[in-house]
Amino acid sequence: RTWILPPGKADLTGLDEGVRALEDSGFQLVQLGQLRDKPKELHEMFAAAAKDIPSDDPVDDVRYEEWLAEIFHDPLLDDEASFVWLNNPRPVSFTFVVVDRESKKGSHELTGTVPEFRKRGLAKLAKLATARWASDNGVSLLTGNDSTNTGMLGINATLGYEPTPVTIEYVKGLSSQDAK
Repeated sequence: RTWILPPGKADLTGLDEGVRALEDSGFQLVQLGQLRDKPKELHEMFAAAAKDIPSDDPVDDVRYEEWLAEIFHDPLLDDEASFVWLNNPRPVSFTFVVVDRESKKGSHELTGTVPEFRKRGLAKLAKLATARWASDNGVSLLTGNDSTNTGMLGINATLGYEPTPVTIEYVKGLSSQDAK
């Protein structure tokens, strides 16, 4: 499912209070730009969070060199729009966003939390911080989720993302007879 969040449409309710509560319990929310000198730690977080995300094309292994080239060094990965939660000072949750500032359009690369830190609202608050940044900068955000990823679909709905028409992918396997 693909969702869009036009500028100014985010429901930012609870962002400041939620961030304060988590920071009071030892977490810290920072922009990606503050962690550019920690690519290995960010990769570990990304790989752990991505491993079990519902998808027709599951991610089993996020190789470091490929991740560096395709994600971390993507010139559109925005250091200000992307947020990371730290826990003593380990990166544990994030939302990475690519932004074309000229066209004022952005897209979520991935939002996730390492398994042992889930169910605390970290991903939702990271995504909400990105929504505030996008609203403040006049940027519309696009995100896509598998239809079975009920957790993230719920987050999208509560933050004000609007569903776009549904995209359905069909896969047909070929038998050895069909391949001839």
